[in-house]
Amino acid sequence: MPVARAAAGDAFRAHADKYLRSWLSKGAPSLFTMVRKLYADPAKGAVLHSLLDGYLANLRGKPSRFASNGATPAPCVVPGGLRLRGHS
Repeated sequence: MPVARAAAGDAFRAHADKYLRSWLSKGAPSLFTMVRKLYADPAKGAVLHSLLDGYLANLRGKPSRFASNGATPAPCVVPGGLRLRGHS
């Protein structure tokens, strides 16, 4: 997975953001399975949670948007479910 090879910090955040947005906008139900191993690294897990929290905040906005760039999410996408699974 391209995100796993990225360096920590800002480089990882940028790669993870691009990767998650791409798959969430497609409504990929298996996304957690795809990023599950990244949660083994507490720093990367924290970045994933931060990104997902941001997506949720934008979805709760009016009008609901996936991101500040105005992209509309696939109707079946629930980033909160992905985020909660990361706590397991």
